[in-house]
Amino acid sequence: MKSLDKIYGIIITSDRNTQIEILSRLKESYHLTGFMKSLYTVSNDVIKKGLQIDLLSMCDGFKNRGIFTNEIAMKLSAMTNNLGLTEIVSLDNLVLDLENELSLRQADKLVHDLLIMKRDEKLNKTKFENLINNLEFNSVKKNIQSNTDIMFNILEDHDQAKVGNFQGTKLGYNCLDKVILLEDIDVMVVGARPAMGKTAWGISTMLELANQQKNVLFFALEMSQKQVMRRIMGYLSEVDTNKIKYGEMNSSDIENIHTSMLYDCLNHIRVIEGSKSINTITSDILELNRSFKIDVVIIDYIQKIIPISNRSRYEQVTEISNGVKLLSQNLKIPVIALAQLSRDSSRTGKRPSLPDLKESGEIEQDASIVSFLHRPEYYGEDQLITGESSLNKCEFITAKNREGSIGIQVMDIDLKISKFVG
Repeated sequence: MKSLDKIYGIIITSDRNTQIEILSRLKESYHLTGFMKSLYTVSNDVIKKGLQIDLLSMCDGFKNRGIFTNEIAMKLSAMTNNLGLTEIVSLDNLVLDLENELSLRQADKLVHDLLIMKRDEKLNKTKFENLINNLEFNSVKKNIQSNTDIMFNILEDHDQAKVGNFQGTKLGYNCLDKVILLEDIDVMVVGARPAMGKTAWGISTMLELANQQKNVLFFALEMSQKQVMRRIMGYLSEVDTNKIKYGEMNSSDIENIHTSMLYDCLNHIRVIEGSKSINTITSDILELNRSFKIDVVIIDYIQKIIPISNRSRYEQVTEISNGVKLLSQNLKIPVIALAQLSRDSSRTGKRPSLPDLKESGEIEQDASIVSFLHRPEYYGEDQLITGESSLNKCEFITAKNREGSIGIQVMDIDLKISKFVG
């Protein structure tokens, strides 16, 4: 059996957590034939749907893609036959074999491309560097540390945190500094009903992060890139975005806009528009990450992600939520996913809480942090939960925090320029 066949044999016969771990170590570029490429895609589809990879779910996956044959069933079955203990315990060596094979193929391609460029007299420094940069050098063999080493690393992180060097990402709001610290595999969900300022908070947070020189990728799934950029211009220049839209700016406003174009934070943000599935989102991140090292991903909003299956809406959102979590785990990039709450949820009380996400698949279970935006002013209430005036204020409700505190923080808002301050 070839290394990749053996690895998939191990995957099919393992528990779901092990399957996720092994799949995260595989690259699409290891899969050369049409069957193996489809095998990789179907395996990820099964995991994203929250299912266990086995012969039945894999066959169903191939059927859903319209490419199932008896030959494929036989190939899948053969992968689990004669799989000995030696293969199971030598998984690291099998994956290393794949990495070595990939390196050899890349070396052959590099030599081939260099010879052609040299022959055609098209080789220069820039093209040579581009060829080198396009190679994949990242080893998938993970460094295995002892428990003691990990504990010492945690103590080192603690010492760094004492002097202000936190091993994670702060959102940029003073009121949340002691509440939320995003780590590499965290998914943070921020839910809100319509008109609460969900997108405005996402844009404000993107710019707060960019001001910390964090590279942020913003997926605008219901707005155009131009609409998002207009809000960014409003935030940076403090010019009402409606004045920009309707041609009502004065000379001072235009001067402020021109000044905002020079701000360094613009170099740290990228906005991608249009409908996306979790697979295309992942592909976009991988492609952009080569030239723009991404620190945080923001998705506006999670229910707008295109589902792969045609199941019930609950199951579709569960599939999407699982996919976002896998994305964060596999790419080691924290994700902030905005979520739309139904207007009907206000019938049980105006202030949102975790039960309002119950109809939205497994979003709550997959998220490390769940927060809500609530504006009492919108409902005609004069006071916040703290007793202070609700005018131009938002309650930021942290309802779930896997490694932190929960509670309510008050933020100042100006929705005309998409700005939150706290």
